[in-house]
Amino acid sequence: MNTQADVALAARIEETVRAVPGVVTVYRPGSLAARAVAAGAAALAGLADPSSLVHVERTAQGLRVEAALGVHEAESAVSAMRDASAAVLALLSAPERAVAEVVLTVVHVETRLGGAGESASGAGLLAPEMN
Repeated sequence: MNTQADVALAARIEETVRAVPGVVTVYRPGSLAARAVAAGAAALAGLADPSSLVHVERTAQGLRVEAALGVHEAESAVSAMRDASAAVLALLSAPERAVAEVVLTVVHVETRLGGAGESASGAGLLAPEMN
């Protein structure tokens, strides 16, 4: 992200994505190593908002938006991604704003277990013969 306008746009995109049914959270995109390198480079240049979970980049072709999503198991991950992508494109639609790419990745499926507030992200859910 290069400007305060990009930081504000990233916040609006995050808010839009969070409002999509089935989306339960937004994560920073990319691997841990890639995020560390990008954060260091951005900090040196004074460009990034470390609290932003959505990556916005201006390219020669237009805006490139990237985010990682957590979705609820009761919703189709494909439907949630499709709806989130459509919501982002609708937010960004303006004649003067070209959108090069919107990249959304589901990185977590929220699963509710028996108890109140109890959830699992896959840990310990192997079949008994595999534990």
